[in-house]
Amino acid sequence: HFDRATDIAPDFAQAYYNKAATYKELMNPKQTVKAFLKVVETGDPDKAYVQQAKDFLKGFEKLIADHEGVSIETYLKGGDEFDRGVEYVQKREWEEAIRYFERSLALTPRHAQSHGNIGLCSLQ
Repeated sequence: HFDRATDIAPDFAQAYYNKAATYKELMNPKQTVKAFLKVVETGDPDKAYVQQAKDFLKGFEKLIADHEGVSIETYLKGGDEFDRGVEYVQKREWEEAIRYFERSLALTPRHAQSHGNIGLCSLQ
């Protein structure tokens, strides 16, 4: 429903905020970050929820830099490659899945799930 709300009103920053809060609760960091970035992009900088989004992103950026050694942008790109790999796993196309997990690792070398998924795909 959040996607539908922002399709109808692309500048509906509160919907992006609620989407981010939901993804955060679901422990989906990539989608949380994407939604908070949209809050900052579309929201009134004087609003408290926009400042909360900025604060979250600042803390997450530090966490990613410290743990992964990459920027938020690189982290998101690595996550997109990982998601493509998962799509190929679901289709049981193991070699293609491995290719995307390796692309994810080229961007985020410490991404444990990509390493693990390569191992699982290699067994198929």
